[in-house]
Amino acid sequence: MRNPAAMAWMALLVACGVTILLGTGGDSMSATYYPHRSLEAREQYYAHYDEQAQRWPVEYQEQTVDTSFGSTFIRVSGPEDAPPLVLVPGDTDTSLSWIPFIEELSANHRTFAIDHVYDYGRSVRTRPMKRPEDFVTWLDEVLISLGLERTDLMSYSYGSWQASMYALAHPERIRKLILIAPAATVEPPSIYVVLRAVLQDLFPTRSIMTSYMYWLCEDEVRLGGQSKATVDQLIDELLFSRKCYVRRRFVMPTNLSDEEWAALALAVPTLCIAAENDKTHNAPRAIERLIKVAPALETEMVEGIGHQGFAILKADWVTERALRFLEDTDS
Repeated sequence: MRNPAAMAWMALLVACGVTILLGTGGDSMSATYYPHRSLEAREQYYAHYDEQAQRWPVEYQEQTVDTSFGSTFIRVSGPEDAPPLVLVPGDTDTSLSWIPFIEELSANHRTFAIDHVYDYGRSVRTRPMKRPEDFVTWLDEVLISLGLERTDLMSYSYGSWQASMYALAHPERIRKLILIAPAATVEPPSIYVVLRAVLQDLFPTRSIMTSYMYWLCEDEVRLGGQSKATVDQLIDELLFSRKCYVRRRFVMPTNLSDEEWAALALAVPTLCIAAENDKTHNAPRAIERLIKVAPALETEMVEGIGHQGFAILKADWVTERALRFLEDTDS
């Protein structure tokens, strides 16, 4: 039989190739309003974004740093003399995705919540990212600009892939690393996952997006009430952002090798938190692999939730577990 993991990655390559051929993954930078679709779209997006930012539950400062990929916006909270903690969001997320966690995280840490330069938010890219190494270069430039010689790094989903790559390349710069729902970084996605993701990317109608998000967040939708309402809000945000932004070419996350995971766990104290029912990858198998190849790495499996469940249902638990790891002098 053919290797399922190899088949999944082949499907991902084909899917991304189809996306590019159909012209949905380009980055046109000819207009002054780039990366937005128009000047009106830019103003609409910023007005909506700033309104949502009013939900940030603690005092913060806005900071923008220049990098070779464009200006990067950062939301800074917490005591000025507290240990630094940099927060990297997931794909299509902004610094505002940390709202469920930020109050407790900022109590005893100086938090730096980033709007990724190659995504939505108040960061403005001036050139596209084309390869995994670009994310490492960009994040290094951000940390240098912030004057953070050594910091803790906490990340979610696609951001966890970026954070793990950065820690591998610059272990001397990271004191501790937290990877939440590290999609595709430990275990590759199945062909079915890839096809569903590509479908909603090619045809981002409300019906297709709702079908995709209800499937991705099945556990959270099933609970109904505020849990389902939050998923519906995520759908609204995604549809609105896609109407405002030019599509970018997606950079595929890389599946770290056994040797890379072992090296990372030895070089940087790392905590990986996975969701039992994560649709983006086989989380139980991912944790099993990490325990085998990187026993120095700390792992947690949370039952009964999916990929978005940490922010929707388990924010308090995640925050408590993260702070315990960061403050543990033995780890």
